Amino acid sequence: MQTFVFRDSSSLRVLEVTKPTSKSRRLSKAQKSAGRPHNYELIFSRDLFSYNEESSPTALEGAVNRIVCFCFGLLIVCSTVSAAQTAVSPAGHWEGSIAVPTGDLKVIVDLDRDAKGIWIGDIDLPGQGVKDLPLRNVSVSGVSVSFGLPAGSGDPTFKGKLSEDGTTISGDFFQAGGSVPFSLKRTGAAKVYLPGKMPAIPEKFTGKWEGKLETPVGSYTLVFNLSNKDGSAAGTMDSPDQGAMGIPISMISPAENAIKIVLKIISSEFSGKLSEDGKTLTGDWSQGGGSFALVLAKK
Repeated sequence: MQTFVFRDSSSLRVLEVTKPTSKSRRLSKAQKSAGRPHNYELIFSRDLFSYNEESSPTALEGAVNRIVCFCFGLLIVCSTVSAAQTAVSPAGHWEGSIAVPTGDLKVIVDLDRDAKGIWIGDIDLPGQGVKDLPLRNVSVSGVSVSFGLPAGSGDPTFKGKLSEDGTTISGDFFQAGGSVPFSLKRTGAAKVYLPGKMPAIPEKFTGKWEGKLETPVGSYTLVFNLSNKDGSAAGTMDSPDQGAMGIPISMISPAENAIKIVLKIISSEFSGKLSEDGKTLTGDWSQGGGSFALVLAKK
């Protein structure tokens, strides 16, 4: 015997019909209604499922129960697999230190992905007055995390491993052929500094400006690269003698024949006046509470 369940489209009743397993397609009397035609739609065949007659009042109810159980079990399996495949991400706000010979150097690092999914980050070195310095070559591969600094000689680079629980990153800081250990602890969500757009500057201020900064501890070449791009001003500063290249300029404020350049990252700024021939900027460099004369020539 084989049982079929039909739905009566005119009365919305569900009928259960049993017939011999044969080629006969006659309907039982339960399917017929005197004087009124009925359209029956086959919902399912009972022999496709396994039921306990005592616990399932009808074949339809039993089938629905079985389908719900199957889907619920499948959901649990898929959720478990998905959770197992989700890797811990290094995206976040990290605080820690580098174990340098003179003591622990505090570092604050932010790591995240940009709108294109590319890893980006910045670093604060409070003891050196450095804030929101963009990281270069940020790389994440499994639990391996590495990134470099754009400033400093000897290619300063961090290489570490993310812990299984994702709460720490530990490894070594490399510079000029040497290395010292570092460790970072996750303290919150990422706060990568993204500089806003600056208004375009007059063309007389754009270009490469270079000068020599004389200080009590040495002489340093400073190079300012100022430009306009897509209607906004942009700029970086290089200090070749210190191996610091591409330090982002935070703000450029031009006046009629003067300009102010702020580098928030290294807590510094330059203010200068443009010569009549437009070839030099004469002013002062301020950093760490000190001020030094600086003349920049347009290259």
